[in-house]
Amino acid sequence: MNPIEVCDVAIVGAGIAGLSARRLLVQQGLRVLTLEKSRGVGGRIASRRARGEILDFGAQCFTQNQPRWRDALSALAPVIQSVPSPNNSSESRYTLKTGMRDLAQCLADSCAIEHAPIEFENRVIRFESTPEPRRWKLECESGREVYASALILTPPMPQTVALLDASELSSSPVTQELRSVTYRICLAVLIAFERRLIESHSGFAFTPNENFDGIYDQRTKGLPGRQNWVTFHLSESASQAWLDRPEQEVVDFTIAEAKKIFGNSIASEPGVAPALHRWRYSEPHQRLPGTHRMIVKNDLSVLIAGDTFQDGGIESAFRSGHQAANALLQDQNSSLNSTRVR
Repeated sequence: MNPIEVCDVAIVGAGIAGLSARRLLVQQGLRVLTLEKSRGVGGRIASRRARGEILDFGAQCFTQNQPRWRDALSALAPVIQSVPSPNNSSESRYTLKTGMRDLAQCLADSCAIEHAPIEFENRVIRFESTPEPRRWKLECESGREVYASALILTPPMPQTVALLDASELSSSPVTQELRSVTYRICLAVLIAFERRLIESHSGFAFTPNENFDGIYDQRTKGLPGRQNWVTFHLSESASQAWLDRPEQEVVDFTIAEAKKIFGNSIASEPGVAPALHRWRYSEPHQRLPGTHRMIVKNDLSVLIAGDTFQDGGIESAFRSGHQAANALLQDQNSSLNSTRVR
């Protein structure tokens, strides 16, 4: 990896919004570099392997209302399946037989990596404008420097605001607006049981009481495997109360609450370790109108996108990233037009 990289557009975050923006920009012939602080794509669309089985512990299903979104997922058609809506909505919902993370992987694979590399475990800590040629200079925790003619930020808003503050954009009206967005905390607990908790005739999801936002039976949902894995999303109040407690205590609490719903006869599968993930930014409390925001400083553009905009959710994040990239392409005053990498 070179210590210095020059590209047309740098994207911070390889969730759905970042990958959507990357896809459009690459289609228009731009060189794009995506910087992701974690080890993989998808953000809060997360799947994991347990004993060789795929389990979803983040988002559990998605919509397909936009033609552009359906087209982006065309390669996944053989593994997309319809499921009952977890919240009894009339809107059709879908999931993947191969795990929800493949939504993000499909978008990532839609671009040739030589034109749009994704660097993992590389956190951007600040950025600043440079003189001729006018570009953003991004500084990474690793010491790497990236120079880009334009920048798109897609992390959760508190992380985006922290980056804007570190980059002397704290006084921007956009930054002040984004500062008002707060997020729900959610603990996701995965437990294998001796039997299915939710039978197929009732769908795969159950939202029963104040301690759970949702209970999702992974086998009933359609993911293949032998173990009866169930994903529990604790409610915000329960997640707050148990956020810093040891993993085993959180698991014990989850099983005790599950017994109140499904009966004392349920038991976890012996010898199969549960798993816990602590989502500090699971879902915004507030939604912002529009699809994105733009900040311009010294004729350089910063676009902000993500699932905070419009009605939220995976499909909205895709739309937000696409529209942010499109706004950048349509900005005739952008330095992108004069400093494009050839």
